[in-house]
Amino acid sequence: MQQQQAAEAAYGMMTGNFAALSNESWQKSHREMTSAQGRLHRLSVEKHRRWSDGLVCLCFAMVGAPMAIRLRNADLLKSFFACFMPILIAYYPLLAISLDRTKAGEWPASAMWLANGMLVLWGLWLTRRVMRY
Repeated sequence: MQQQQAAEAAYGMMTGNFAALSNESWQKSHREMTSAQGRLHRLSVEKHRRWSDGLVCLCFAMVGAPMAIRLRNADLLKSFFACFMPILIAYYPLLAISLDRTKAGEWPASAMWLANGMLVLWGLWLTRRVMRY
């Protein structure tokens, strides 16, 4: 679509028909190209989103297991909220921001892994602290 639009622009400039570059069909072509680019960004994100969504349970387990070991004497509700609140406060907003920015084409599609990476780093840090004791 970009090549076709560039060829039409070059032909219009070459023939001196500058009015053809500003008419409604040119604007329609530009809107179609913008729409196609947006769709391309959304489709390129889909593969990374599906894989990162599939592996998030492993990341949750990497955080939950050391947290449960550390809070072994606490009641169930305290352990649950000690693990779930940071995930709710940090993971889901980061996931939503990265999904929004990657679908808009502002960030690369691999940015969908940021939230999982944060969980893995947190899980490794917790595991290291548990291993010390």
